[in-house]
Amino acid sequence: MFVFDTNAQVQTQKGTFFLTGEISFYRNKAEIKSRQNSITSIFEIQMETSFTFLPSVGYMLTDNWAIGLGLGFEREYARFFIDDFDNFLEDYNTILFIISPFARYYYGLNEKLSIFDQSNFLLTPGDR
Repeated sequence: MFVFDTNAQVQTQKGTFFLTGEISFYRNKAEIKSRQNSITSIFEIQMETSFTFLPSVGYMLTDNWAIGLGLGFEREYARFFIDDFDNFLEDYNTILFIISPFARYYYGLNEKLSIFDQSNFLLTPGDR
């Protein structure tokens, strides 16, 4: 996973807005060989892919405290096969809407560089 932050310079003065966000991509393929009996083998293949896009906007309440909100989506796709001939077993495909409120506290290291602690949670309304 990688996180992309669009803050070009540290703007931690009270009353300023900032944009940030997250883009992530995940792909995994697992192959499992399990022996059914001494003659026959079964191969199970599991393929998973997910993509997340979550842009966020924040507002500086004080020179160090900020609050914000992210709105985005995540697409998850998984497919399960059994044996060497890719006989289809199961398919899973979903798109989730994400709401992510957050709070940050900035620590100024110098005039042009700050680090922050962030507390947030993800809300995904609807069925999964």
